[in-house]
Amino acid sequence: MIDDILRIPADLKLQGKILAYADDLTATLQHKDESMAVRQLQVLTDAIKSPLGKLKLKINAAKTVLIIFSRKHAPSDNLYLTVDEHHILPTSHKKILGLILDSKLNWSAHLNEKDRQVRKIFFSLRSYAGRTWGLSGTRLGALYKALVEPSLLYCCSVWASTIKTKHNRKKLRQIERQFNILISKSFKTADSGALS
Repeated sequence: MIDDILRIPADLKLQGKILAYADDLTATLQHKDESMAVRQLQVLTDAIKSPLGKLKLKINAAKTVLIIFSRKHAPSDNLYLTVDEHHILPTSHKKILGLILDSKLNWSAHLNEKDRQVRKIFFSLRSYAGRTWGLSGTRLGALYKALVEPSLLYCCSVWASTIKTKHNRKKLRQIERQFNILISKSFKTADSGALS
């Protein structure tokens, strides 16, 4: 039955896909005209309701999100999906499986969230070590590799292309620098090249 839901775009001859993970469905559709894309997505959403009903499931309007990906401009104000008489307006970003997708696909929202998470870890570790007391640099380095790197590098193969931009490269270097200063127990004015 779930396979039937995944085949709906092909059955309707739409340029789209339905992806499933656990109890979540993601419907994607591509079109040059955003209003046409939303109309076709509405058709796809309506077509999903019937097979879900047979499984005694339904689309939760409160959890449904509409993101229009475009590097050119913001979506029109009059675009929305309708799910159980609720209008789903376009949003600028959404967290899916630990990745924050934004409408421009520039990953800035994702990197900002990672920066926020890593700063929490940094301030926690900083309370365990000063320049002359506390955990050694070796132990702090091990904690960095165990706590920070996995968090920061999660799904990096997806968003790695973003480090081509100067802004995002600078943000990642700032994160690395603060930990390098902590681990090496250096002064804040230390040269970044010497810390790496």
